[in-house]
Formats: sequence, C-alpha cells, structure tokens
Amino acid sequence: MKIQLFTIRNLPLATILLLLIYVLRLPNLTNFPLFIDETVHLYAAEGVLQDSSPLFQVWLGRQFTILWYALFGAPLVAPVFVSRFVTLLVVMMGAAAVLSISRHFGGRLAMILAGFFYALSTYHLFFERLALADNIAGGAILLAAWAALRLQNQVKLSDAVLMGVLLFLAFGAKVSALPYFGIPLAAVVALTSPNRSLMSTMRWLSVGLGVASVTTLAYIMLVRSRGSDVLNNSLSLAISARATADLAVLFSPVRILGNVGITLDAIAPYWGTFGFLLLLGGLIVLVLKRQFYLPLIVLGPLIPMWISVVQETRFLVSAVALLIVAGAVGITQVINWIPSRLHRVAVASVALIAVIPWLGFAEALYINPTQLALPPRDYEQYIRSDASGFNLREAADYITKQGDVVEIIGAMPNCQSLRYMTLHSLPVTCPPISPNPDTGIALLALLGERREPGIYLILERNPYIPQDVPGTLLAEISTPILGRPVLAIYDLAD
Repeated sequence: MKIQLFTIRNLPLATILLLLIYVLRLPNLTNFPLFIDETVHLYAAEGVLQDSSPLFQVWLGRQFTILWYALFGAPLVAPVFVSRFVTLLVVMMGAAAVLSISRHFGGRLAMILAGFFYALSTYHLFFERLALADNIAGGAILLAAWAALRLQNQVKLSDAVLMGVLLFLAFGAKVSALPYFGIPLAAVVALTSPNRSLMSTMRWLSVGLGVASVTTLAYIMLVRSRGSDVLNNSLSLAISARATADLAVLFSPVRILGNVGITLDAIAPYWGTFGFLLLLGGLIVLVLKRQFYLPLIVLGPLIPMWISVVQETRFLVSAVALLIVAGAVGITQVINWIPSRLHRVAVASVALIAVIPWLGFAEALYINPTQLALPPRDYEQYIRSDASGFNLREAADYITKQGDVVEIIGAMPNCQSLRYMTLHSLPVTCPPISPNPDTGIALLALLGERREPGIYLILERNPYIPQDVPGTLLAEISTPILGRPVLAIYDLAD
C-alpha cells in the first residue's frame, strides 16, 4: 500500500482541517510586536539582499531561514507581515504532515483530533505566528517524519532521499534540528513490516542518513571554506552558554532532570492541566502498546535538548507538534476500546478540554497582547524584557505627531524592531547597544553630533544604557506591563 499525504477520500476532510489551522493563525498577524529574534532574521535577510551574499551572517546557524525571508523580500517590503506570513506557509506544510501521520496510525478520527488539537494549540498559536527559525526547521522536520513513515509499507530509496533532503533543510534552517537526524533510526527500529528484508531496510537507512549527512557536511565545509562556521555559535550556546556556564556539570543528572522540569513547566500551561495530561496519556498508551515510532521521535530528540545549558520554549515547536500527533493517536485507540455508544461523549469531552484554554488566549493574542497569559518564563522574555517590542509603536506614534521628523535614534536593544515596524514611514537609526561600556560612549558621541531640529531620541530606561543624555525630555511611554522598561522620548534640537 502506498502512503500518500492524503488519499482522495481523506482530502476534503484534510483540507477543512488545514483551513481551520490556517484561519486561526492569520488574524491580526502583525498585532504582536516584533520579538528581537525575528529582527535578527530580518536584518540578516536584508544583508543577503543588499550585499548579494547568500552567506551573510551564516554564523547564526539559521541560513535557510534567512534565505527564505530574503526570497520574498521581507525586510524591504512589509517586514512584520511578510516574514510572518511566509513563516505560516512552511508551518502549513508541517501541519499537513501532522494530519497525514495521525491518519496513518489512527485513521480518520485520529486525524480529526490531531487537526483540532493542533489548530487550537495555544502553544503553536503563539509561536507559529512569529518569524522564528524554529518554525521553518519544524516544517521540514514534520515532513521528514512523514517521509520516514513510508518505510512501514514500502522500501523505496526515493523516500529515503526525500527524508534525507528534508533533514538537511531542517538543519540549514536551524542547526538545533540536528537531533532529529535520529528519525530514520526510529523508523527502522519501530516500523516493522513482514514485507521487507533486513538488507533492503539497511540500504534504505544508509541512503537516508547518507543523504542527510553528506549534504550537511558539504554545507558545513562550504561555509568554512568561506571563512565562517555554521556550528560554533549554536554549539557554544548549547554547551556552555558562550563560556558562561560550568562545563563540569554539563551531564549532571540533577541539572538534566531540572531541565526536564523546565520543559514540563513551559508546555503544560499552554494546554491546561487536563489537556497536557491527556496528551501525555495518549503517548503512554502508545508505549504500553509497543507502538514506538511516535514516542521515539517525540522523546529522543529532547534528550540532547535537556543536556543543553540553554532552555527556550520555542525550541520545542516540533516536539509539541509530534506530541499532539502521538496524543491524538493514543486517545483514538482508547476511544475505540470503549463502548461505541460512548464515542460521541468521549470525543466531545476531549474537544472541550482543548477549546477551553484557547478561548481566552486567542482573544488576548488577536486583540490585546499585553493581556496574554503566557507561562512565567515566556512572559518575561516575549512581553516584559528588553527583547520584546512593546511600547515601540506608541513611541513612534508620539514622535510622528511632533511634525517633520528627520531622524529617530533608538537607544535600546530591540531598536531594529522599531525600524522594521516603521519602515517607509519613519527614518530610524539603530546604534549598537549592549552592556559593553564602549557602546555607551559611542552612543553619547553620536547624540552630541545630532543636535538638530527634527531629530529625536527614544531612550530605554535600561541600567546599561547611559541615561544622562542631551536634549529635552518630551514624554515617557509606558504600558500596563509591570516591569517592562519605560521608553523616554527626547527632542535633540539645541
């Protein structure tokens, strides 16, 4: 039997589910302010377009993501909308894989549950609407998991090549996708079939891993031949937080178990206690029934992530999507086990558990992101910290009302977000800002040279940014977000 993404019979249902996923991610796509990682990708894509070098800032380890945004001219047109919209294009490819894998293991009901869970996943609703490399890599990872699945019913080297190419694309989109190179191993171990020989299976595995490994190594060597390194930045961050962590405790069981706890604390609030336990329960059902493919590709890649010294919720985009698939398949098997007269009640109850967390979350995300109830770590990073883009639009609107604007100087870490959010409407200059005292000295020198009418300064009230600046204080922009740095607006005219 040939496994396709969707058969003719399942195509209408799959289309409805994909439209649901897409429609729920699209409203007010630019409403949430640009996060600093998004601007990193836009800035690098802008460099690719202006320098005509496809390897501009390749050391970031996200080059295929950067090239994807450059392909659509995202940094030069409508940066916020275009970058996020083309991210959703890749997300939808991964969503198709989610539905197809679920259908294969659990039939139409599993596909419906997986599509419904994925559409209402507040975790994905938040992260997939951002222009993050994790989403681009995640689309390729999910498609690779689908391509590997085809081994269960046929041994075709073309499938192995497809899977290898997809894994390479995932790595190129973000280096941290490397743990998912274990997908073909999981397929060989867990997807048994009486219709294939050991020799043909090993040949499939060799081709799949060979394509993924050879293309990845060739890419790494090409980058090194150009005087850069695609691995160093990501590995340095993961292993030692760029030399700020103690390597002696890298493999400490206590630290690793602590990271497992961080993962659970990061994901569970997006689903609510019952929803998260429901997904974990579905995963456990598959383990108990010795159906190991999905559990392996959910949990296996998390092990190196838990060893890493850096834990970020956005790193889990693929893992949570695969958990949804495993949960939906396991729940379907439980529903099929209970008396048929209870099936509708069971499905309705499961659906209600998914709907409840989505209702309030979606309303806040679409209408008023300052009211988003993110888990504490994510709230701190994406809303409260100086890496978020809150207050920037308000500051830009205030300056616009002042009349002729010659230049805005942004003295804040996330100044590039201001520049991209006001592209073609306001001239924004972003001097280097960091805890390094030299950047503060350079900032003060720049401000001294810009004492002219029509030039304004937006200064973040941040401990490592000089606060004794020239000019006249016009206003301070704050939000209801407790702890979010205030933005002070100065007129630099003499």
